[in-house]
Amino acid sequence: MRNTLVSAAALLLTLSACGGDEKTDELTADEQQAATSISAYWQGTGMNEEPSDCLGEKTVRSFGLAHLKDLGALNDELDAETKLPTAFTSATDATTAATNTVDCLTLSGLMMEQYKGVDEATAECLAEAYGRDRYIKAMADTMQGLSVEEAPADVTAEMSKCVPQQ
Repeated sequence: MRNTLVSAAALLLTLSACGGDEKTDELTADEQQAATSISAYWQGTGMNEEPSDCLGEKTVRSFGLAHLKDLGALNDELDAETKLPTAFTSATDATTAATNTVDCLTLSGLMMEQYKGVDEATAECLAEAYGRDRYIKAMADTMQGLSVEEAPADVTAEMSKCVPQQ
């Protein structure tokens, strides 16, 4: 589970975006260029177009171009840097990145990725049992290099009900 959270956290960091005052207006040309670059970066890792586009835009809207450059996630030409997945290490940035990842990929989608071979109904059940806030915290903690707390016994018991016993 920790390896899955680490992978998801890295993905979150890269994709992160949507915290604070989300704009409803269109991105500027520079912001769109950066969002497209971030999206292309994630598509290069195998992510589908729709969630990677979502993450690109949310990342730019959440952090702004100047902060993304300061973090080393974007270069001066607004291209996504290889540091993108590991750039969000402060508690605030990591939580924003994790939230954006869950928003763009959905918690059930992340559960399907984490638990290979589970069907959509099982992934939905696992997501509901584990909880969105707990997943975001675990992902943010992983991004910051912190230990991820084990799920409480009641959560683990609830999650085990999601998987058919053979």
